Amino acid sequence: MRWDDLFADLSGQAEALEEDALTEDALALTRDEESAIVLGDRVRALIGCEISLAVEGGERHGGVLLDATRSWLVLREGTQRRLVPVHAITWLEGIQRVAPAPPASEVGLGIGHALREWSRSDGITGVEVTGRRLDGALVRIGADHLELVLQEGERTVAVPFTAIRSVLV
Repeated sequence: MRWDDLFADLSGQAEALEEDALTEDALALTRDEESAIVLGDRVRALIGCEISLAVEGGERHGGVLLDATRSWLVLREGTQRRLVPVHAITWLEGIQRVAPAPPASEVGLGIGHALREWSRSDGITGVEVTGRRLDGALVRIGADHLELVLQEGERTVAVPFTAIRSVLV
């Protein structure tokens, strides 16, 4: 009888060790999957939802998320639309889920693509950089910058995409 108890105890310990190993493997796989998630994919999952965010410099924005890629998002704030580069976000509230990976045709859509679309509207744009807002007309969108003819003084300024905190249209 003691041998039966001993074998049952050893069998139970082996099952417990195997269960622990499977649980640890599952946790490791989950951590690996989560480590590959980019913020842009979290944002894309919220299209149509109300979100709040802040950009470098402390400005807060909130509204309905109209569109998003891995590199930028568009918020509707009242009657205005605001383009925000993902790199400028310091915090984002409202994250709940993850969107599946974007199609290959969307992966390369950087902020320049969105700005080129908006520049066709011939409207005045407000480009917010840290500590300042530049109001004017978009005249040229380069590979890594935009050019804006300022309302004040009719000067043309170049703004690198990396300096943009948001763009109002």
